[in-house]
Amino acid sequence: MYLHNLQTVLPDFKSNQNLILTRWMQKHHVVQFLQNYKVKPIYFIQEYALRLISNVINMVENDFPSHQYMVTKEALVSFSDKDINPHDIFCLYQSLKDVCIELIEEGNILSSPIILNKDRIIIDIYKVFERLTHDILYFYAEEFFDINSEYTQAM
Repeated sequence: MYLHNLQTVLPDFKSNQNLILTRWMQKHHVVQFLQNYKVKPIYFIQEYALRLISNVINMVENDFPSHQYMVTKEALVSFSDKDINPHDIFCLYQSLKDVCIELIEEGNILSSPIILNKDRIIIDIYKVFERLTHDILYFYAEEFFDINSEYTQAM
């Protein structure tokens, strides 16, 4: 399992969820998202942010099992009245990736022995977000463009 180094990071990652969340909420795109869609920060945290951070942790813990942690309608249901576009969701994920990497580079969410592996951990975090981004784009293509029915009609 190529993510074995991350297994020791997870207790640090989980215990610093508030730090991750605070830093993420300060990112420009997250603030802009909340303003554009008139979403209250507490609502965003409860209905989306904690779920997204949990998905990242679960994907790391479980070495990306199938599409178990793919973005689903249920994950976005709290924003169903907001007409959210895929670009905004993509940017929310990218800003969370940036925060995770910043915190790892600064050593804020890693214990001392783990800091020695931080380059490997950063590479693995990129892999997690690459998979999440793929899932987001696939979800939107499937939900909003109905790629499966267009494909079957072409056959």
